[in-house]
Amino acid sequence: MTIDFIVDYLNNLLSIDPIAISSLVLERKSKCNAQMAEHPTVQVLSYRPNEYWLGMLGVINGMFKDELIIIELDEERKLVKKFIKTTLNNLWGATFCQSKILI
Repeated sequence: MTIDFIVDYLNNLLSIDPIAISSLVLERKSKCNAQMAEHPTVQVLSYRPNEYWLGMLGVINGMFKDELIIIELDEERKLVKKFIKTTLNNLWGATFCQSKILI
């Protein structure tokens, strides 16, 4: 499976039910342990020391070495607008927060 296939798949699901997919991506995070946080590819969030959270995109993005799936967010409606493929190089150089694009 390629990252392009997954981006197309997620965008297709988003077009079918944007509320469900947005909720799954934006609101559904599970607490995880330090071992998961230290995994070499899975991406987790940490809001406080020794507290880690794992979401769907963190798991999916862990499958790809130098590419990521990020979202463009409709902040007013709190919905995902679309899933986008990018690279780590593009992400670090981008001003993605200003355009409401999140990982």
